[in-house]
Amino acid sequence: ISFMLPAFPFKIANPLKSSRRDADLAEIGAFCRFDEINLQIKKVYSPGAKFVVFHDGHLYYKQFLHEKTDADRYFASLKKFVKNLGLSKMIDVRDVAEELKKIKDFNKIYPKARKEMEVLWEKSKTKNEKIQRIINSSKNNLNLFNIPYSVLYKINFLEDYDLTKDEKKIKQEISERAEKCAFEYMSIQHALEEIKFFEKMVPHGIRLTVHPKEGQIGIYLVRRKTHLLPWMGVGVLKNTGEISVHYESELISSGKYYPVFIKGEKYPFYYKEAEMILSTPIENPTAGT
Repeated sequence: ISFMLPAFPFKIANPLKSSRRDADLAEIGAFCRFDEINLQIKKVYSPGAKFVVFHDGHLYYKQFLHEKTDADRYFASLKKFVKNLGLSKMIDVRDVAEELKKIKDFNKIYPKARKEMEVLWEKSKTKNEKIQRIINSSKNNLNLFNIPYSVLYKINFLEDYDLTKDEKKIKQEISERAEKCAFEYMSIQHALEEIKFFEKMVPHGIRLTVHPKEGQIGIYLVRRKTHLLPWMGVGVLKNTGEISVHYESELISSGKYYPVFIKGEKYPFYYKEAEMILSTPIENPTAGT
C-alpha cells in the first residue's frame, strides 16, 4: 500500500522556534509514526505499507526567505536518519524540485496556473478562508533569524500598543511578506494539481495530508496531542518516553527541560523533560547568535 505526503521542507529559521537547521528528534518521531502505521497494516496485510515523502523545501525556500543550503542540509539529514533507522525500504524521501524535471509540461503549465491564481487573489484574498489560513501559516514559516529574539517575542506576544514604532514596522513587513509567500505557494500548488503531479509520481498512491481535506487522509506526524509539525520546532522526549514537538523558546523559559546534544554539534538534538523542575530556567543557548 503506497502512501504519499508532501512535507518536511526545512527547519524554520526563527529563534523562537528552533536554533537547529538539521532534522532532530521531532523528525525521527514522525518516521517512527510511519513505521508504527506500517506494522499495524502488516497485521492484516503482510506486504505492509510504503511512504513516499515529497520534500518540498527546494520549491519554496526563496519565497520563505531561506537559503538553498537550508533545504540542502535538511533534506540530507532526513535521508540520513531514514537510513540510520533502517527504514529505507519503507520510507522513500524524494525532492519535489528534482521530480518536477521529469514533467515536461510543467514550465508551460505554471505560468497559466499563476495567472489563474492572480484572478482568485484579486477577487477573494480578504474573504477567502483558505487564502487567509495559508497567509497566517506563511507567517509561521518565514526565515526571521536575523530579527532579535526579544523583538520577535514582543511582536508575537504583546499588543500593538505595547510595541515601538520600529517593532510595529517589522510586524507589518512580516505580514506583507507572508502574503507574497502565500501567493507563490498557492500558485505552485495549483500547478502541481493541474499536472496531477503526485498521482503521476506514485500511481495508485493514497494521498496523506497534515491538513485534512476532501479526498485526502489526515495524519498526525508525531502524536495526536502535538499540534506543531516537526519542522516548526524542536523534538522533546517526555518522561513517559513519548516524543513531542515544542517551540524552543517555550522549553527554555519553562525550566522543565534540558538540551541534549550530539557530540561535536552546536545545537541541541532534542530537549528532555526533567524529572524534577529546575529551580531556574536554562539560558537561551542561541542568545547573541
